[in-house]
Amino acid sequence: MSARDVSETSTGPLLELDGLTVSFGSGSSRTTVVRDVSFSIAAGECVAIVGESGSGKSVTARSILGLAGPGAIVEARRLAVDGHDVSRAGGRELRRLRGDVVGLISQDALVSLDPLRRVAAEVGDPLRLHRDASRRERDGAVIELLDRVGIPRPEVRARQYPHQLSGGLRQRALIASAIAAGPRLLIADEPTTALDMTVQAGILRLLGALRDEDTGLLLISHDLGVVAAVADRVVVMRNGSIVDEGATAAILAGGSHAYTRQLVRAVPAGVPRGTALLSREPLPTATTIAGHTPAREGRGGASLDREGRAVLSARGVAKTFGHGTDATHAVRGIDLDVHPGETIGVVGESGGGKTTLGRILLALTEPDVGTVLLDGEPWSGIRERERRSRRRLAGLVSQDTSSSVDPRWSVGRVIADALPPRLTSDERRRRVRDALADVALDPDLRTRSPRTLSGGQRQRVGIARALAAEPRVIVLDEPVSALDATVAAGVLDLLDALQRDRGLAYVLISHDLSVVRHMSDRVAVMLDGVVVETGPTEAVFSSPSHEYTRRLLADVPVLPPA
Repeated sequence: MSARDVSETSTGPLLELDGLTVSFGSGSSRTTVVRDVSFSIAAGECVAIVGESGSGKSVTARSILGLAGPGAIVEARRLAVDGHDVSRAGGRELRRLRGDVVGLISQDALVSLDPLRRVAAEVGDPLRLHRDASRRERDGAVIELLDRVGIPRPEVRARQYPHQLSGGLRQRALIASAIAAGPRLLIADEPTTALDMTVQAGILRLLGALRDEDTGLLLISHDLGVVAAVADRVVVMRNGSIVDEGATAAILAGGSHAYTRQLVRAVPAGVPRGTALLSREPLPTATTIAGHTPAREGRGGASLDREGRAVLSARGVAKTFGHGTDATHAVRGIDLDVHPGETIGVVGESGGGKTTLGRILLALTEPDVGTVLLDGEPWSGIRERERRSRRRLAGLVSQDTSSSVDPRWSVGRVIADALPPRLTSDERRRRVRDALADVALDPDLRTRSPRTLSGGQRQRVGIARALAAEPRVIVLDEPVSALDATVAAGVLDLLDALQRDRGLAYVLISHDLSVVRHMSDRVAVMLDGVVVETGPTEAVFSSPSHEYTRRLLADVPVLPPA
């Protein structure tokens, strides 16, 4: 009997978890990562799992598909999907379930799509494997699916490879693949992590429509606004166990557990500039994070000075990729000034040119036209060897710290690589220890591999690496998009306090408007490579003048009042 036959004859919940325990290793080295987890999902119901990195959310979800990981020991009193006992299923049965009865939207579209296959082949695979669709049927269905998940020009995108898409477009292609065969249960593991607010709103509407069509949804998200928009019930996990659960409104109002209240408190929405998220107290001028004072004196809390010379300026920059009908005008005629001690937030939809603008500002991508100045001197349009001595003045903190460094390097080497080459060995060791201490990390972590650290620790290493070169300006490209609420709040508090201590200039690229509003002095709104609105953050958020800005703000998911 096939997986589809099972779904047609089963009754009761789509998903039943009773006493799920997952561990790795054996004997004294055995580590339990999920402990006695129990919940169910009915047809037409969405249950969300929230909690910090390492709490067991993703392992719980992947155990449902037999994908807990190599060496995983999965035990449960009951583990069933649509009446099918997963705990006793063999490899062939599990492969039938995946995509047919259960769809998975992974949180990492960067590696989940085959870089050697076109988007059409990736999205069409479930139709070929589970629906025996012809090539013509698949081609038509793929275009419809890409259009349904909000991918513009689906006929063009279907012919492209994943590397030719932005992060948000890759994520939407992954969602299209997951829903292609019409699974009855959909597991969405951080499905909106890389998406801007407008596209995110469309995906949430899509997930809501699937739920209303009796699809069961298991949603894993660190974004409590997303949870509020879709989930009927919420399960809160910490250290592998469920510590709180209940109706969404009750949980997001604070729930019954102190950790739930901590999660809700970490959301930046409504918290004014200069106020620490975790403590809700004004940030000090000198950085004091988690009881740590920087090893070196700061720049005296340099105040924001927009009258002086900008540390980074762009005039009329434009960049086009491709040719003819496939040409993409990523950036068009942008002017931008960033002053010491100032944060400029850059927002807009995926593929709108935000990251390309960031790369142009860092002189990693040369504009076709226009100029960029760093500290009043040419930064674009010159040879790299003329830039080399000033490279340290402009730093980058990216959203993907795992793939932005050599995986064979230690944390210490990752940071040391950003230091000037003329330092002695003792000076390099001291600077590495200072950089780790400045971001509230134990200096002894310098011998560890970044892969052994949590997401929040890796992001702090990325910040430490950027700070080690003593830059004047840092481009923050989605610096907290992959982090859970409490870890993200700690990173944002750290960035804010470091800026106040050192007079750093930030260009903050983010799809999360609540983060941008909390962190930014001014904001630039991008659409199709053009800045359509710019101004003081509160003015733009309170009284937007452009229709696109108004649409962005209308799409922001919000928490119910506590």
